Amino acid sequence: MKPIALEQATINAEGLLLAGSPHLVLSSVHFDTRQLKAGSLFVALTGGVRDGHDFLLQAAEQGAVAALVSNQEKIPAGLPDEFGLILVNDTLRGFQKLAAAYRKDFSIPHIAITGSIGKTTVKDIVAHVLEARSPVYRTYKNLNNHLGVPLSLLQMEPEHQAAVLELGMNHAGEIDLLASLVKPQISVITYIGESHLEFFGTREKIALAKAELLPHTAPDGLVLLNKDSEYLPRIAHLYSGEIMYYSVKEPCDLWAEQIEPTDSGTQFDVCFASGERFSAFLPLHGKHSVLNALPAVAIARRLGMSAEQI
Repeated sequence: MKPIALEQATINAEGLLLAGSPHLVLSSVHFDTRQLKAGSLFVALTGGVRDGHDFLLQAAEQGAVAALVSNQEKIPAGLPDEFGLILVNDTLRGFQKLAAAYRKDFSIPHIAITGSIGKTTVKDIVAHVLEARSPVYRTYKNLNNHLGVPLSLLQMEPEHQAAVLELGMNHAGEIDLLASLVKPQISVITYIGESHLEFFGTREKIALAKAELLPHTAPDGLVLLNKDSEYLPRIAHLYSGEIMYYSVKEPCDLWAEQIEPTDSGTQFDVCFASGERFSAFLPLHGKHSVLNALPAVAIARRLGMSAEQI
């Protein structure tokens, strides 16, 4: 995270500065005291089994210099005199607002990836390919929910030239929230399966929940949809910009053929509807791995990388 003044963090979180110098510089943000370091802002979350306000003293001991709080009555005595306190109505929402504001400081391509399966692999392959050209930020660990996505956004550094972020969900409305924080230029939906079917009832409803990503994608951006997932073409009308389909089964906008296993991975041909074609090697096995690699090809080409670089 690039340094941010306590006053600016207060504005971004839409809070009230209760204590601390507005000029105090914050070097990182976290809600887990074990991850804090010198100069951190601690987010006192309240929605779980534990109340983060109970760990304010521990946060200060771990190096935090300020905290995002929502309950003044639970602020303990004994905090350092210079310890900053930002009061908000809801610390989770304040944390998310802080992340959304921080993301706006980065005019780099943000790539959002979701789907029932394959999203972590696609995220890693996309980041790996783009890293051949310049530094890339990818989702912090595998944290892809209402806590992990804002945390990931706040980990970005000035040297990053692209951000590849994974979005997960269990219920309708979750992708809508996460995508509103990320505001991607490029979005990928990998597959519609049966995970979380108990919450949605049908795969059609799962597809619609994943499609919450589309309205938040930049109008002049790009959406990549797996044509081999039968439900994805049905939600394409929800995005008015450019859509590219990819497949390992049939020709479309981007597809793979001549897929051949080797001892160390898979050899295949990348084919574009434009007529362009080149050979590629992936150090992973199986058609499903090639399918997961195709979004990386499309995104890299969109961002100006050559076939040789890819």
